[in-house]
Order: sequence, then structure tokens, then C-alpha cells
Amino acid sequence: MVSNLVTVIEDSCKRRDALQDAQFAKIKEDLENDILRSGQGLNQETNFKRPGDTCWGSYYATIINLILMFSTVVNVLEIIEEDGLSD
Repeated sequence: MVSNLVTVIEDSCKRRDALQDAQFAKIKEDLENDILRSGQGLNQETNFKRPGDTCWGSYYATIINLILMFSTVVNVLEIIEEDGLSD
């Protein structure tokens, strides 16, 4: 399921850009509302990497990033549902 989700978002430049833009806007809003702290090493860009078939560590990293970006991913999936899967 995680691999399918990553494929849906990462196989399209338009969807990948939409995810990055939405995540940037969310972080900016959270910083302005004092929900997140800023500083060295904090709030770094998060993205999806396609998990390897045999490396469980890559699945772990992908799932952690999915958890961190969950609300943004849901928003992008809603946009995809409205607009369709085509670029």
C-alpha cells in the first residue's frame, strides 16, 4: 500500500511539486503559529523515496516520512481525486 501511494505521488512531477508546495505552506503556517520551532537541523525538507523490495530500513524511512507529512499527503490525494490522475 505504501509503495502504491509513493508511486501515485512520485511518478508525476506535477503531483510531486504539489506535495512539496503544500508541505512548505504547512511548515510556514506552523512556524508562524508557533506550532513548530525553527533552528539548525529542524524542519528540513521531507520527501518520499520508493522503498526497496528487500531493505526493511527503506520501508521504515518511507513510513516515518509519511507520518510526518500525513495531512499534506491527504490534501494532495484529494486534489488528485478531484482532478484525476493525469498530469
